[in-house]
Amino acid sequence: MKSQDIVILLKLISLQEQEKEKGVETLRREAQGEDPYSVRNLESSLGISKTEVNASINRSLASGIAAKDRDTGRAKPSRRSLQNFIVHGLKFVFPAKPGAMQRGIPTAFAAPVLKSALISAGSYIYVWPYASGRDMGQSVMPLFKSVPEAVQKDDRLYGYLALADAIRLGNQREAGLAAERLSERLAQK
Repeated sequence: MKSQDIVILLKLISLQEQEKEKGVETLRREAQGEDPYSVRNLESSLGISKTEVNASINRSLASGIAAKDRDTGRAKPSRRSLQNFIVHGLKFVFPAKPGAMQRGIPTAFAAPVLKSALISAGSYIYVWPYASGRDMGQSVMPLFKSVPEAVQKDDRLYGYLALADAIRLGNQREAGLAAERLSERLAQK
């Protein structure tokens, strides 16, 4: 697996949730009439090339973390398997190391999904480096370089990736809280 595989799988879950909430036709309109699950649409919404999106989906299918949906033929992430991988393996396979102070988009415990859940002892927050970001904090490399742009277009994806970063960066208590929130979100089918 590669780090962008996690981003793509979480995007697919976000699309599934949006489809249930808004309906297929609304999603198609938002994607300018195109299939929101298409490789081309995933490329434009995530900033990951079509070739890499396709290779990522094939890796996910081969590993069993996703399966082909019988009705649509699309890759469908296994929410339980993905959650287990993020909670128990992500920080070992794709570790996060805080870097220099930079301007960017808040992630982990500074992101809206966890901001009110924990009281920080320090004043530093974690951010994904992004030139147009409004917040200053310790930089953390996202799972894929285009994440800061992709989360601007999809709040659900932002929440999922921020929770993944909280698990990658947090101590046992913080990572546990993030894992609990991730589990709650992924359980909502």
